[in-house]
Amino acid sequence: MRIQRPTSKKKLILIVALVIAVILGGVAYLYRDNLGITGSKEAPSNIDYSPPSDEEREGEKTAEQQTENSGTSDDQTSSPNAHTSVGVEITSANQNGDTLQIRTLVQLVTNNGTCTVTLTKEGSDPVKKSATIQAATTYSVCQGFNISTSNMTPGVWNIVLTFEDSSHGGSATSTVEIK
Repeated sequence: MRIQRPTSKKKLILIVALVIAVILGGVAYLYRDNLGITGSKEAPSNIDYSPPSDEEREGEKTAEQQTENSGTSDDQTSSPNAHTSVGVEITSANQNGDTLQIRTLVQLVTNNGTCTVTLTKEGSDPVKKSATIQAATTYSVCQGFNISTSNMTPGVWNIVLTFEDSSHGGSATSTVEIK
């Protein structure tokens, strides 16, 4: 016959508490490490605490002068027709058969405004098309340009894309070869 010893509840509680303490200590260490908190009192090696050089001082003066000469300041009011500049990109311009497909991106979320594309080539009549704009989650797109190339002469054409709404504007340029 075998005699069973009752397991000590105190031992079990002590072991569980020790395991929990180790886990919490590890989590705290990783959390502290991810935040960049270190016990080191040393300054990072990539920061230069020395006084500015003559070249840096001269650059600062030049920047201040350019700001003063530009006539811009935070307390000036803008004219009612002024546009805030937004980034505009031509993401693709490809010929597919007798159709030139131009795709765009406007770095503004809006459903208002107009995109205009103008194609020019020396000795040829310019081609100008407009499209509305459509908002995506973090940007907008011109609703696509599918332009017939039947009246366009072969060669390299210049593309100018402009976007404009009541308070924003921007443009982009590119080239495309029509075959």
